[in-house]
Amino acid sequence: MFALVTALAFGTPVPPVDPAFPEVRLEDAHRFGVVKGACRPLYWLAGRHAGQMRDEVASWNHPADVAEWEKETAWRHRCWYLLDDALECDHLSVYARLRSLDELRRLIGDHAYHAGVMPDPIPAYKR
Repeated sequence: MFALVTALAFGTPVPPVDPAFPEVRLEDAHRFGVVKGACRPLYWLAGRHAGQMRDEVASWNHPADVAEWEKETAWRHRCWYLLDDALECDHLSVYARLRSLDELRRLIGDHAYHAGVMPDPIPAYKR
């Protein structure tokens, strides 16, 4: 707020985006429909799920399918981790939170990012 008041008082324009991350803004974290306090449990769910289901998935799938499942669960966990950084981690610098949002945008794609679509924390299963 001080920077905005100072910028307005001295006529210095406020940069609309950080030059290091021109594609993202901190406000983008709210477009996913996840409120502060609700993101952390989904991030934890995405992380615990792989460990809890690994043996069961391995028992009824081909090893190549298990490897693909592990990649997908790791990707989902990373996506939720990055959104958690932007929403829940107020102790992080603005730069770190923007970096997390930029990586999230690259992981889920521009269309999903701008549409506010996060992957489910748990993948769908087929037997």
